[in-house]
Amino acid sequence: MTKRQTPQWVSADAAARLLRTGVRQVQRRAEQGMILKRTLARKPHERKAHVEYRLEDIEAIKAGSPNYHGVVETAKPARQDVALEIPTKPLALPAAPFDGLPAWLLPPAPLKPWLKLKEAAAYSGLPARFLRERVKRLNVGTERSPRWRYHRDSLDSREF
Repeated sequence: MTKRQTPQWVSADAAARLLRTGVRQVQRRAEQGMILKRTLARKPHERKAHVEYRLEDIEAIKAGSPNYHGVVETAKPARQDVALEIPTKPLALPAAPFDGLPAWLLPPAPLKPWLKLKEAAAYSGLPARFLRERVKRLNVGTERSPRWRYHRDSLDSREF
């Protein structure tokens, strides 16, 4: 009667040394099903769980005839212990929701409808002199109080 041997397991570093490759290559071969791996529970003083690889599979790869194991992908089950809470009342917003935020996080200021001459020139891309002359000839949505102002909609329509 033959006695069944228990498989021996080695760390990722030891497996890499035996195969004369890097640890990442050992992990890839385990993902491909060439090496069986087992994950041990994480100890309280360790950051990650300890992973070990089967020595028999590593020796088979070294010999040139690797063992192929079926790769089983397992999905993590959805958490059943967390209940989804749906608020029954609408959320109340604070009186001043943007207090204390830096300027780059604030929403842009609303666009003002009336622009001064320099602002209108920058907005429309037309020279200021052209806009000034057109005001005298045509009504292009201007207002005089005490300076000429140009309405944004009239600059957008380009009817002058």
